[in-house]
Amino acid sequence: MLGIERILDLIQSDPNTHDKNKDVFFNKFFNEIRHKANEMGLLSKCRLCGKNIDGKANSHSIPQSILKNIKTEGHYCQITCALGDNLVYGPFGRINRTGLNNTGTFHLLCKECENKTFRDYEQKEFLEKIGEERKELLTDKILAQIMLKSALLERYKKEFSRNMTILMNEIAKNQRINFRTSTVADELNLKEYDFYINKCLDVIDGRKTDEFEIFYFDVLDYPSSFASQTLLPIQKTVTNEIINDVYNFDTNYHIVLPVFVVFPLKTNTILLAYCLKSEAKRLEPFINYFNTLNMTSKRKMFQSVLFMYTEEVYTNESKIKEIINDEQIMSYIKCVTENATIFNPTIKANVVLHKPDLVAPNNYRKTKFIL
Repeated sequence: MLGIERILDLIQSDPNTHDKNKDVFFNKFFNEIRHKANEMGLLSKCRLCGKNIDGKANSHSIPQSILKNIKTEGHYCQITCALGDNLVYGPFGRINRTGLNNTGTFHLLCKECENKTFRDYEQKEFLEKIGEERKELLTDKILAQIMLKSALLERYKKEFSRNMTILMNEIAKNQRINFRTSTVADELNLKEYDFYINKCLDVIDGRKTDEFEIFYFDVLDYPSSFASQTLLPIQKTVTNEIINDVYNFDTNYHIVLPVFVVFPLKTNTILLAYCLKSEAKRLEPFINYFNTLNMTSKRKMFQSVLFMYTEEVYTNESKIKEIINDEQIMSYIKCVTENATIFNPTIKANVVLHKPDLVAPNNYRKTKFIL
């Protein structure tokens, strides 16, 4: 195992400084420990049927047919690639340019469950029909499948993060290094995502109906260069009302997570936002304000919230280069992503996380719509 002292040095270094030698070392360490993390606990079993997963079963959070629509040449990129190859999401999660097989992927399902559970909404022909503004096709079952895929991805990321933290703590302990990171936040997040997974399975299996509320459905008349399908922990409204205190570690506190979707098709793009009806009350301040906006402002608000609260937004290298070369857009991307928890190089490595202020996209009207 590679020396953890060098990893601690890397964590404490300036994340804005690009160093090829550090990158090589980090990737070597990461690949070595990642394999062990994936062999721990539920990551080796199918989350839906409980069977052991034989081999690497790749699940895509966004349908592959959608991802193929944004590809030009080269690789796929997360929107945050425009900020540079920084360690902005922690020592175990790099922002990388990826190929199709590693874009929005997770490994929690066996091939049988992956192939049968989501086949209704992932069909290319079905998505094209929704793109004809046929909102009625977004049934509870379809919405449950989309939310389930999103929840599974987030659960995989959090369980993987927890396992990596456990391994890092064990290495530090064995080498008598004063380093320990808590897994409390990851444990709470796992319970949150299990809640959504179980809710969706109840709908898919026919045990519950009428569970979702769509508060935004829109079809752009062109194919976007962006794709996303994600749960969003909206923290605060434009009018400063708190929706989610994501730093509340009380086990009785529940984070409410609506789903935001950007599906580029051949000639147009589906924008969609919805939530569980049981959670609409908590989201009401956001939804009510959102519904007062005109079409242009809604699109800008949707975009700002999406970029602000998740890294699960994918585009292509051409679009990233376009953003980097546009000072106005680049300034906007930096602004809306600055609420991400980052590593502060001025504090000790065993207290690496700091709590940023809750933020809201107050300047969304001034932004350029780039979706």
